[in-house]
Amino acid sequence: TLESKQFFSKETWQKLHDKPEAARLGGNVITHFTQGGLNLFTLIGPKHSASDKALNKGREGFYGWMGLGGSIFQWNPEKEIGFAFVPTSLHIVDLFNERGKVYQQEVVKCINAL
Repeated sequence: TLESKQFFSKETWQKLHDKPEAARLGGNVITHFTQGGLNLFTLIGPKHSASDKALNKGREGFYGWMGLGGSIFQWNPEKEIGFAFVPTSLHIVDLFNERGKVYQQEVVKCINAL
């Protein structure tokens, strides 16, 4: 709700985040897509590849996704924060958006310090 306009009902918001299921993306990275098509960034289970860790570690609890070259659009309902990062230059080899993750982790540190 913003300025008395409702964009999502509570039920729709819940369904958007419900039922994350583990699936392989690109053959070797495990993602956890929700019923609403979002990724839940998490490290669930005992075995994880280096790619799984690169995608998820430091983003645990965030929902959303990211784009090629470094853009990120994610939020953490528990911490009640959202994070967006759009770099000024495409960095095609940054497959797991490490540049944005650094900023994202700093935002979380600031929130945790409050």
